[in-house]
Amino acid sequence: MTREDLKLPLRLLAEAEERLDRAVGSMSDDEAAAPSLLPDWDRAMVVTHLARNAEGNARMIVAKLAGEERPQYPGGPPARAAAIEAGRGRPVSELLPDLRGAVAELAAAFGAVGDDEWDLVVTAGVGPRPVRQRVGGRRVEVEVHHADLGLAYTWRDWPDDLVSDQLPRRIRNLARDVADGASVGQWLLITPSQSWTVSVADDVTVSEMAASAPSGSVHGSDAALYAWLIGRARAADAGLRVEGDGRVVDLAEWFPWS
Repeated sequence: MTREDLKLPLRLLAEAEERLDRAVGSMSDDEAAAPSLLPDWDRAMVVTHLARNAEGNARMIVAKLAGEERPQYPGGPPARAAAIEAGRGRPVSELLPDLRGAVAELAAAFGAVGDDEWDLVVTAGVGPRPVRQRVGGRRVEVEVHHADLGLAYTWRDWPDDLVSDQLPRRIRNLARDVADGASVGQWLLITPSQSWTVSVADDVTVSEMAASAPSGSVHGSDAALYAWLIGRARAADAGLRVEGDGRVVDLAEWFPWS
C-alpha cells in the first residue's frame, strides 16, 4: 500500500470535509443549537463529535508512527460521551475553528504516513484497524453525520461510490451486530444490482444466494437500503418496497448500527 494507492480515497475524504465545512459555516447560532436528526443531539454536538473523531484518529496515527499506542478516545465510551455532551449549544464561532483545526490535524497525520506504514494497526474505537482503513472510516463518519445535521444535505446526497462500498459491508456485518431476541426467518434485501439473504435462527448468516421461501423482502435503491440499515431512514420514508412478512421492516432494529 502506497500513498499513490490512497490518492483517490484521500481526495474524496478532503471533498467530504469541505462540504461539511461549508455547511457548518453557513449555520446560524440558533441553527447550531437546534435539534439534529440524532435523538437528544443538537447540531453543535454532531459537529463537536466530528471534531473529536478527527482528533482521535490523528492522535492514534501520530502515536503509532512514533512506535506508541494511544486510544482513539482516552477514557473510553464515558469520556467520548462527555466530550460530545460538552458540545451542546456551542456557537458557530467556536464550532467552525474547532472542526477546522481537528480536520487539519488529521490531514497532517495522514500526510506523515510513509508508504510502508499504511498497514500499521491502530486501536480505533471500532477495534484494531490498519491506518489505511482510517481514511475510508473517517469519510463514512463525515458523510453520515453531515446528513445527521438535518440541513440541506441528506442521505440521498451520499456519493454513489461510498454507498456501493458500504452497503455490502453493512450487510456482511449484520451477524456481528445481531440484537438479542431477533426474530427467526429468512429475509431478502434487494437492490437493482444485487440481492442478499439474511437468515436469523440460532445465529445469523448472510448470503448472496436468494432464499427459496423468504419470510419477507425489502426492495429499493442502494442508498435507501443503506440509510435504512444504519437507522437513518424508515423503510416507508426511504421509498423501500416491502413484500411478504411485514416484520421485515424491523430488520434494521434487530441489528443496531453503532
